[in-house]
Amino acid sequence: MLGPLLAAVPGSHVLMTDLSAPPRSRADRSLSWRIERVWAPWIIAGLGLLAGMGALLADPAPTGRSAVDVVLVIGASMLLVAAFARARRWAWLTTAGMLAVNAAGVVALASAVAAVLIGVLAARSTRQRRKAVGAVIGALAVQVLFRQRQLVFQGGDILWGVAACVPVLASGYANARRRTRRRVRRGLVVVGAYLVVAGGLYLVAGVTARAALEDARGSADDGLQALRDGDQDVSAEAFGRASDQFARASDVLGGPLALPIVVVPGASQQAAAAEQVAASGQAISDVAIEAATTAPYQDLRAEGGRVDVELVRTMQGPVADVADVLAQAEQDLRDARSPWLLPPVADQLDEVIEEVADTVPDAALAAEALEVVPALFGGDGDRRYLVAFATPAETRFLGGFLGGYGMLTAVDGQVDLERSGRVSDLGPISEPVADLGWSDDLVNRYNRWSPELFLYNGTVTPDFPTDARLMDRQLPGFGLPSVDGVVYVDPYGLAALLELTGPVEVERLAEPVTSENVAPLLLRQQYLRFGANDERSDLLTDVADATFEALTSGDLPGPGEIADALGPAVAQGHLLFETFDRDEQGFLGRLGTRGVFPPVHADDLVSLRMSNDGANKLDAYVQRELRYDVVLDPATGTTRTTLVATVRNNAPEDLPNYVVGTFGLAEGSQRGDDLLYLSLYSPGQLVAASEDGEPTGVETQVEGELTTYSMLVNVPRGGEVRLRYDLEGTMGPDGSYELTWVPQALAQDDLVQITISSADDDHEVALRTPVPDAEAVGDGVRLEGKVTEVTRIDAQLVPRRG
Repeated sequence: MLGPLLAAVPGSHVLMTDLSAPPRSRADRSLSWRIERVWAPWIIAGLGLLAGMGALLADPAPTGRSAVDVVLVIGASMLLVAAFARARRWAWLTTAGMLAVNAAGVVALASAVAAVLIGVLAARSTRQRRKAVGAVIGALAVQVLFRQRQLVFQGGDILWGVAACVPVLASGYANARRRTRRRVRRGLVVVGAYLVVAGGLYLVAGVTARAALEDARGSADDGLQALRDGDQDVSAEAFGRASDQFARASDVLGGPLALPIVVVPGASQQAAAAEQVAASGQAISDVAIEAATTAPYQDLRAEGGRVDVELVRTMQGPVADVADVLAQAEQDLRDARSPWLLPPVADQLDEVIEEVADTVPDAALAAEALEVVPALFGGDGDRRYLVAFATPAETRFLGGFLGGYGMLTAVDGQVDLERSGRVSDLGPISEPVADLGWSDDLVNRYNRWSPELFLYNGTVTPDFPTDARLMDRQLPGFGLPSVDGVVYVDPYGLAALLELTGPVEVERLAEPVTSENVAPLLLRQQYLRFGANDERSDLLTDVADATFEALTSGDLPGPGEIADALGPAVAQGHLLFETFDRDEQGFLGRLGTRGVFPPVHADDLVSLRMSNDGANKLDAYVQRELRYDVVLDPATGTTRTTLVATVRNNAPEDLPNYVVGTFGLAEGSQRGDDLLYLSLYSPGQLVAASEDGEPTGVETQVEGELTTYSMLVNVPRGGEVRLRYDLEGTMGPDGSYELTWVPQALAQDDLVQITISSADDDHEVALRTPVPDAEAVGDGVRLEGKVTEVTRIDAQLVPRRG
């Protein structure tokens, strides 16, 4: 029964002959004598070499340096095979058996079984122990030794393997000749002395390099701060000091003092990590010097409404080099990460990796921006953009009703507002848009707003790229040229732009328009201060004109200050920009300006949107409170969710007719009531819906991967309406649940409460990734407050603690 298994072992025919019981002839004994006395050293050495080569297939990395690892693995394999050859049979079985207990993989298991079986047969034989048999068992044991399962802690498998080898090493030593034992003792003394000397030399190198690394990091931080402050001369000088110190540390850590440590398992990984930090730091510093001296980004400012596109082009190469070096440095540093690093070294390395990783996306985005900016500003041909002035005082599903427009031109970096006005002044469209470029589902969903006819409904969908294409198709019908892109801006977007320009003067206003007063002025005060519709509408146009005139004719700060001023408005959907060039769309998407309605890439998505259906401006007074409760059921893998939306109309009395409106009021409604078309966007299946506790029907439509559940609601002045949606959905098979919350850019931010909990008492919910303002509550998590940006919540069902 053992024959087929042993036949697969190299040299098994000799072993089976040697271990068999029948008496052998004189020739057989002579062959056995020659094998044992003459050929044994060569057999042992050959099997040791083959064993080492087989062990290398398991990809061991005792030092993390390939050439050194090959020598160490083959050397250790030959030593272990030699020990097996000289050890007693009980030691064969003990070591082979211990290794077999923790064998991992088919090769290790097969080798372990073969080693144990041969050892058992040899132990049962009455014949003299044979070195060749021990060497074969040793060669098999080596394969098992280098293929151990990971135990409880890092290195546990190695400790087990070393412990398993102790019996055979001790027995082999005890049975070796006196001269061999003397050589072993001398070898151990040499190895010990080598370790002491190597450790001492590296300690000196480490102390020297540590001081240089600390100085280098301090200089690099100074260089980064100078870059942020716009002082590139100081930045270049600081990065020069950092480069010198990193180079000094790199020379020490890669020099003669550190060289002996590279062959010491475990210690070699520590040295490699420190050396890589120094080398990466030097590479980053060198390229930062080049960027600071050849890419004068502080000069990259709009002066008199003009961007120097040629200056931008000169900066492309150096900044791209910075991005490439940072990306390579991050990869090199991650490659230096090893499970054998000691906590102090690992913590320092992780800190450096995190710093570099945080910088890589910004550097890549900056490099991409410099590639795209010349074309955006007309450097590769004239550009024209539509500016859509919107007001969420009258909502559409993107955000606000489109009340005004402007035409921006960009020619060789010079940007001008060539035309602006009220949408209502354009008159009716000369010819309806024949092809909206929409799917049938999209047409059916939004046809009640007649998007083929009305430019002021150009913001009808919640997806800005879709709206931008729609507006471009509408423009020729109003006597306006097609455009290369669209800018969406509402009063809060204008407030962000005014942070850049400073206050602007508007002729009919006694006080300047500022970033602080523009939103209240355009959302509410203008309707109270100016009774005549034309006068009020002209004010809206005048404010927008004054703001863009200041933008296109004045001097603006550098890119960093622009990003700080506009970033929140962009993230919240109050200021958006889309072009029709695919390459530019990729950049703008990463910048976050496109206003793309998120695709359903998670288990759940929620967005409650509203569009004014009463032709009024009462939405400026609407306040919504949204409570979303999610219950995860581990037994069924489903979710039960409930959205409760409380919509309040806080409009005061005696508002002008233009604000309260007189069109589309529901039966029984009164002046000041707000008629809203509300739609819940969700991938879930609606189970029930109610209004103020009474069941109500909804209009169900499809939009891409989502279903929309819509109803027309009249919200009385000074009162509220409470809507409830009960839905069912799914979660991940492993108990995970991902929610994407998508807010609408309204005049007043929603007050939101999201709670995720478990359906049974055996589980609780934990966050897999941190979410700002989210906290543990009971057996679940809760997020509460104003959620003004797209927010993703990644949760997981886990067994209840305690």
